[in-house]
Amino acid sequence: MKKPSEYLECGLKLSLPANFSRTLDRSAETVLLEKGCTVLYQGEEPGFIYFIAEGLMRGYYIDSEGNDMSKCFAAEGEFACTERLRKSGKATFTIETLETCICVKIPYSFLNANRNEDETILKVINEFTQRALKKAERRERGLLTLSASERYIDFLLEESKLAGRLSQKHLASYLGIRPGSLCRIKKQMDSPM
Repeated sequence: MKKPSEYLECGLKLSLPANFSRTLDRSAETVLLEKGCTVLYQGEEPGFIYFIAEGLMRGYYIDSEGNDMSKCFAAEGEFACTERLRKSGKATFTIETLETCICVKIPYSFLNANRNEDETILKVINEFTQRALKKAERRERGLLTLSASERYIDFLLEESKLAGRLSQKHLASYLGIRPGSLCRIKKQMDSPM
């Protein structure tokens, strides 16, 4: 496997200063996470942010009855476990791998200690956070104003690369519908008018 700095430079298409890269490589680690691995539990204090070089992760809430509802997905070239960038405290949702993942696991302590050393990586993480917030706002608008069919079509338009990688259960949960309803929507879309 490559060094953490190499994965970040390649995946984010940026060049890190040599001194920062050396410091990052000593503090961060490249990890292989098997499918079904939980990297952060709801209610746990986040200690790391993950850059996904390969694979797919899902964030989800667990309600009082033990049901899980998909909140978000993160794939190659994206970060996971970013909630601590927006607020301190315990995680409000759980994050698991949906595929085997190769990730750069960066301690939050490293980010905090090196804020003034190089702003490149923090700028990239902040840009990602802004994109994630825009995506969350678009999803919220969809949940409040669009029909289930329209939400599915919107997802296919906005997240086409993810659609084939998600289970019916996870996608339906993300869209705010039951898996059987998603099945009916797909059949209606596939049938000739």
